[in-house]
Amino acid sequence: MLKKIINQSFIYFLGLFFFISCINMPKTVVHDKNLPSLEINNYKFHIKTFGKKEDPVIIVVHGGPGADHNYLLNLKELSEKYFVVFYDQRGTGFSQREDPKNHSLESSLEDLKEIIHHYKNGKQVILIGHSWGGMLTTAYIGKNTKDVSKAIIIEPGILNNETSKAFINALKKENSFFSIFPIIGYVLISTFVSSEDGYESKDYIMTKIVNRNIGKPYECENYSASEDFYLRAGYDTFDKLLAPTMEKPENFSYNLLDGIENYKGEISLISSECSFIGYEYQEKYHIQHYPKNTKHIKINATGHSMITTHPEKVIPVIKDIVNSKKNK
Repeated sequence: MLKKIINQSFIYFLGLFFFISCINMPKTVVHDKNLPSLEINNYKFHIKTFGKKEDPVIIVVHGGPGADHNYLLNLKELSEKYFVVFYDQRGTGFSQREDPKNHSLESSLEDLKEIIHHYKNGKQVILIGHSWGGMLTTAYIGKNTKDVSKAIIIEPGILNNETSKAFINALKKENSFFSIFPIIGYVLISTFVSSEDGYESKDYIMTKIVNRNIGKPYECENYSASEDFYLRAGYDTFDKLLAPTMEKPENFSYNLLDGIENYKGEISLISSECSFIGYEYQEKYHIQHYPKNTKHIKINATGHSMITTHPEKVIPVIKDIVNSKKNK
């Protein structure tokens, strides 16, 4: 649906392209050499690190797909005792743009593996995954059981085909996320966006969509979310990885829980009170699929974006988890 709306709107407003471009999107690491980056297999990721390299490593996996790590930077507080790594996933944030055919769940997991192995220094790491990042974290520890000592998984939306249907049905019931009228406005304005890498216009639209005042169903009632959570979203990443599932839930054919029973590290599932995929959703659809020793923690009076909006409530909980036992 989203792809059709955007493509039709681009054709409708084609006549506006003769105007002088005057809106600039943030540059990626390819066009801004001052941005910290890490090149792996000829691909440049935008990376930020905090803390001492000799300390135990925490790698933060952001949500989306198609978001960036900016909204999770409150987790840098963990750098007092840990080396904390943030990265923008392939095709989004300030990471390099490339052919969307390279975007897949498999490539996302392989990228995570390469980043873990780059920073792990022969030791296990801690993973913190939020939303889509929680989905990737779940899939990763099931397939790579020895890389991760602790996994903190925050409100994953989908873990298999069953929860794909539950997630999409709940989202549609609660809110029409892709209302056509704001999108048409974003498309109109996007024709004035300057271009260097060729992806800026659609990224502008996606960034405006994900930065809308979301409120319910993700946040608590009457809560007004910030409009600058995300600095540059990746339209093609979303379009390739999640849009088909949003149009038809059966398109999600993965079982991200495959192998999870073989993981012997610690798993903590953290959920909010207000989000439609918060504590009640996780209890109903997900917790029973994780190992029996998985801890499920509810953060009261918070929504899906709790790390950004209520760090004072969730970061102490995360600190308790990561400090609970000496890392391997």
